Amino acid sequence: MQHILNIFYLACLAMIVMYFFNYRITTKQFNYWCTVSVAITILLRDILFAPPLASYPLHLVCFTLSVLLLCTLTFFYARKDWKSYSKRNLWSIFAIDSLIAMLYNIDIVFFELQDQYTSYMLTEIWIRPTITYGLVACFVTEKDK
Repeated sequence: MQHILNIFYLACLAMIVMYFFNYRITTKQFNYWCTVSVAITILLRDILFAPPLASYPLHLVCFTLSVLLLCTLTFFYARKDWKSYSKRNLWSIFAIDSLIAMLYNIDIVFFELQDQYTSYMLTEIWIRPTITYGLVACFVTEKDK
């Protein structure tokens, strides 16, 4: 499953670069495909195949926030008039995704056993909030133009 996630992450990064440099991607295409790619990664990694966490309450909070993030993406980006969003709405997506990553980070560092894959898992956890930041930053700069 990690390879599938990596494909979606790379697709998002490619679209962000293409959008930033105005290369063969319209704003509507960027909006739609980046949103779909991020939503699929949320659905796969955090909802359908959620990693087992050592702390069950932390697992429930992460699951709830993931569902909230998926609903937020659907509500903010799937509407036709997406340019009417405020910057606060856009930054809330990044904040929720960062909170999920922080909770996973806390679980791995404080509750899980440390091994040679711990640093890899911590890096993988923070990839999606970084992509979400790039997605939101592109929309904020588009709104400012």
